[in-house]
Amino acid sequence: PQVEGKGDSSRVVSNLIRRLGLENDLAGNSPPEQQIDTLVLLDRGVDMVSPMCTQLTYEGLIDEMLGINNGLVEVPYSAPPSSGDSAGGQPSGAARKGRKVPLNSSDVLFRELRDVNFGSIGPKLRNKTLHMREEYKEINSRTFSEVHQFVKKLNIMPV
Repeated sequence: PQVEGKGDSSRVVSNLIRRLGLENDLAGNSPPEQQIDTLVLLDRGVDMVSPMCTQLTYEGLIDEMLGINNGLVEVPYSAPPSSGDSAGGQPSGAARKGRKVPLNSSDVLFRELRDVNFGSIGPKLRNKTLHMREEYKEINSRTFSEVHQFVKKLNIMPV
C-alpha cells in the first residue's frame, strides 16, 4: 500500500512496514491480497488531541461501553440471583455471554436518542419513563370490559 505520514515516528513505522514487505518478498512468500491501498500515519507529536476525543452521543456511549459490531451490541446477561443459585443468577455456557441487540431505526427509543448528546439523555429517558408509567396506570385502571373493547378495536384495525 501507499504509505503517507506526518512526524518522526510515522517515518519509523513506514520504514518498518516497507522492510517487512521486502523480507516477505525475499522469503518467497506471496504478498496477501491488498485490501488497503493507502495508509495514513500520524505521529502523536503532531496530533495530540485525537486520542482524547470521545463520542458524545447516545450511540457513541453505547459503542464506547459495550462496542457496536455490524449494527449489533451484545448486552451482558444479568438476572437477579435465585435462592438456590450460587453463580449469581447467570446461566452457564453460551447464554452467559449476553444477548445481541440490533441498533437501528426499528427500535423507537434508539431512533429518538441515537444522535442526542449523552449529557441530555437522562431527562429524556426520565420523561419516557414517566410517560410509560402513566400509560401503565391507565391500562391497569380499566375494567375488563374496557380492555375487551380495546382488543376488539385492535382486531379491526388494518395492518
